[in-house]
Amino acid sequence: MVIAIGPRSQQGPGGGIVRLDVPLATGAAVSDVIDLEEMMAVGVMVPVGFVGNELYFEAGFGRTGAYMHPLYDDAGNRMIVTCGADRYVDFEHDAFDGVRFLRILTMAQGSEQVQTSDIVLQLALRRALS
Repeated sequence: MVIAIGPRSQQGPGGGIVRLDVPLATGAAVSDVIDLEEMMAVGVMVPVGFVGNELYFEAGFGRTGAYMHPLYDDAGNRMIVTCGADRYVDFEHDAFDGVRFLRILTMAQGSEQVQTSDIVLQLALRRALS
């Protein structure tokens, strides 16, 4: 399944930020592929009930996002966000610019961490820079 901007998204005040719900079911550690269209991820709200302490990201290109690859920054480091339950995490200014398809992995100390209950990450998006 591909999560697309539309019925699961909500326009924020002022029209600049769109929130997109990214559900993870009990027992899951990897989200469905998210089609960012012409948007860029700028942050994520991690809900109460989240299990783990990191988020990893995979990126895909092309028309379908069928082939996902680990996402690295320009210094060659894997894109990892340290996080915890019940907090908003702001991403670096242009960390996801140019990424069409995104997948989120929930991790703990570098290993996939399955969720013990259904959760919904809220991905904050804005119009892409390019």
